[in-house]
Amino acid sequence: MKTKRKKKQKGIAERKTEIVRTHDVPYKAIGLGVLLWLIVSWLFFGQGVVRTIDLSEGQKAPSTIVAAVDFECENLSETVFNRNKAARAVPPVFIIDPAPAERARKMVNILYDRLDQYAAATTNQRPGIVNSMYDLLIGTSIEPFDLISAFPTNSIAETKAALLAGIKQVMSAGVLSDEYRVTLFRDAPDLPLMLSKSDGEPAQLVAQKDIYSTRKAAWAISGKFEEGPKRKLLDQLLPAFVIDNMTYDETATAALGKTAADAVEPVIQEYLAGTPLVRAGEAVTPQILLLLKEHAQQRVKEQDVLEQMLEILGNSILLLAGLIATVVILRVGNPDLIRQSEKLLLMALLSLFTLGIARLLTYLCL
Repeated sequence: MKTKRKKKQKGIAERKTEIVRTHDVPYKAIGLGVLLWLIVSWLFFGQGVVRTIDLSEGQKAPSTIVAAVDFECENLSETVFNRNKAARAVPPVFIIDPAPAERARKMVNILYDRLDQYAAATTNQRPGIVNSMYDLLIGTSIEPFDLISAFPTNSIAETKAALLAGIKQVMSAGVLSDEYRVTLFRDAPDLPLMLSKSDGEPAQLVAQKDIYSTRKAAWAISGKFEEGPKRKLLDQLLPAFVIDNMTYDETATAALGKTAADAVEPVIQEYLAGTPLVRAGEAVTPQILLLLKEHAQQRVKEQDVLEQMLEILGNSILLLAGLIATVVILRVGNPDLIRQSEKLLLMALLSLFTLGIARLLTYLCL
């Protein structure tokens, strides 16, 4: 017959000194781990699985990459070509400088005033007037006495008024130097130009044929006089006074060209599935990087929603496994750290900061 053994009763002293073992659950550490997992999952996979491009410009492609879907991408070389063409087609901008016209009118006024003074001067005063006319005729082959004999007293005022009116009309239209005509319009004789006056008027589109050269400007003024010695003399005199007064505005022309280039639409080219995007050993160019980026974006767009969710879930599970492994390592290496929520929070914040920087760099590289 079996007998029951009575459980030994502990004494009062044993009960007082007995250590009660409790299993503390680190709820704060677990909460921080779950929060870190959720934030990192949203940070990296909230917008879908990111397709990273592990190629950089100038790098040799390790393998051939073929398009898996049809997509469209900008042809950079064609776009640049069309934009440069549009910029070159922009008419150059010129500004009319009023100073040469003012100088020409001033010289004509002084010269014909000297003729008036000579006609009214005494015999002793005339040599001084003639000498002063020599200074005004520097750069020409005309002698003062040629002018005195060609313009009698009764025609001086009339000739002076006609010359001043002609200078104003011709030089206000613009006089282009032969240098600009050769350098800017040699290969484009029909290209118009934008002409802006320095008085603040808006620039106007002007044909080249309406712009005078220095020689044609002088002829346009002297052509108002009848054929004869007087006209021949003016043909020699006016080129010294009527000079080019158009200045090329490179800054305004460049701004106009940029505006025209920016208005050109990008050249979009279609790439079919199966098209090689980059071949093995080929140097990566900006065009190839753009092709890979657009191809990746199109693949994401065409990816099934369920497939995206499963892929995100799979990556999240891998991330969770990494966090669990980290906890195990901390548990083995430093078990007391698991219960120190302040240090765990600091580690979580540092991890989030590092991962955030990595995510930003990944986004900028796409």
